[in-house]
Amino acid sequence: MKELGNKFLVSSQLSYVGQTIEHATDRYNGHLETSIYDSMSKKRSWFENIMHKYAEYSGHDTPSEIASHIRDLFEIEVLQVIKAQETNEITQKLGGQAEKFWIGWTHSQFEEFGFNYEEGGRTGRMTFRRIDPILLNDIIEQSLLIPKKDKPWQWVIRQLPLGEVAITKNIKEVYKKYGVNSYMDIRYLKLADRIKLLSEHGYEQWEIGLVLGAQGESPTGSFGTPERSRVSRQLRRWFAELHDNIDFASWQEELISNRMKALIERGYITPSELATHFEGMNTDEVFNFLSNHLSEYLKQILISLYRKGYVSASQMASQLQFSAGYSKIYAFLTKIDIDFTALKQEAGLLPDSFIFSFEKKAATRLIKNSLDEKDLLIKLGYKEVYSLSNHEVRNIINTLFDGMSYKKAKNFYSSRIL
Repeated sequence: MKELGNKFLVSSQLSYVGQTIEHATDRYNGHLETSIYDSMSKKRSWFENIMHKYAEYSGHDTPSEIASHIRDLFEIEVLQVIKAQETNEITQKLGGQAEKFWIGWTHSQFEEFGFNYEEGGRTGRMTFRRIDPILLNDIIEQSLLIPKKDKPWQWVIRQLPLGEVAITKNIKEVYKKYGVNSYMDIRYLKLADRIKLLSEHGYEQWEIGLVLGAQGESPTGSFGTPERSRVSRQLRRWFAELHDNIDFASWQEELISNRMKALIERGYITPSELATHFEGMNTDEVFNFLSNHLSEYLKQILISLYRKGYVSASQMASQLQFSAGYSKIYAFLTKIDIDFTALKQEAGLLPDSFIFSFEKKAATRLIKNSLDEKDLLIKLGYKEVYSLSNHEVRNIINTLFDGMSYKKAKNFYSSRIL
């Protein structure tokens, strides 16, 4: 076994089976000449592209030296001679059958055994050989780490012993369900999917960049502000490849907002509950996002808690399972426009006046695991539930479930996927 430029390994067990009406040596020399002298990969057959790769890594400079080197790699053997028949069509058919037999015999259509791209039997030039889809996907995944300016497509071509046209055809075949026509098409799709998923989960720019392989670590191994800035810039360059004239921060804000609104609609109310659905955000960061971008929703949550008897920032923080954030809740309460005097005057529990839509959504989710009406109200954050009369409890339940009793609502929502 010989090694060429630490790149390609050639084994005596690898075979190439072909049919020709010429002398076998003439056919081989034709392949060799095209592989060395023709600089346009699309004019070469796939086998000639393999020979061309060997030529590139041979370590020789002149065409004659390269040709001599490649000749040493292959041994020519005539496997079968087909006698001329009454017509060329019959002769070609027999030749195709023989080719198919010998390719099957040597298993040369498989990469570990040879260089034939298919089972054979056809006549004429074939333009590409199938690449193992796992290998192709792995190489494309690696190429995502290469910036566009460094020509990642050329890097992909150098990793495979095929020409540009053959590799492109393989890309179309492997990723045909995505409708791609080129390497750049699948590159954009893969980058777009990864960036969107990580952005939607609330990861910061430098964190997304690191996951995608951007380089920013300093020689000392520390990872401070300069390195984070470098990685963030790389992410924005990738994003610019995908989206023209769109600000990344605004785009990510919209993604997170939409995700949070969808979760709220499903009854996930508190920052701690929401944080379990954002891999890149903790409870503190979720609260900050709500405060800065969904302040009206956060305001409704706090008003609801206030009317339920949680009147201090620390009480609200405890009820929201955000005990360390009472100072942030206090700061938010001082800046929003709420008439707490009017709220205090609304003595008693008045369901119609303070039950918000998000509470109804939460009720439909929590009723499935509740024990009874009062247990449900406790799960929803109602204070001193056991001091309420049965009439007051029923009023709240009826409002939460649009007139249904607790029993009917539990049966209805427990039988559905919410």
